[in-house]
Amino acid sequence: MMRVHEKSVYEVKIMRDNFARTLESLGYNVKFDVSLQGESGVKHKFDIVASDDNRRVAIDFVRSSKDVNLVALATCAKALDIKGFVTILVAPSDVESKLVFSPRQVVPLFYEDMSDALHKLEELVV
Repeated sequence: MMRVHEKSVYEVKIMRDNFARTLESLGYNVKFDVSLQGESGVKHKFDIVASDDNRRVAIDFVRSSKDVNLVALATCAKALDIKGFVTILVAPSDVESKLVFSPRQVVPLFYEDMSDALHKLEELVV
């Protein structure tokens, strides 16, 4: 039987792979676990970085075993430091009510299931 952390990591890996396939089908070049150097000189790691001729996207996933507020805050800080990227924070819809602030630098993508997540992703990047 999988422990909660292992299940969370597995679910994010499946989500990440599906996001990559969707982005690639839309013409994006996709890379996993990329570190981007911010204006401060600090390198920030994102789960996915994708780009096409017109747009660059950085994506972080909230694992169910993590505090959504800490992940959102960290992603906001990274988004402030990197320029020219649309930064997306992906999380299950059940954690939306736990978020105590509304991040302005990050586009939240709360999803019910995989199909919902991929549909919302397409709306954001097309």
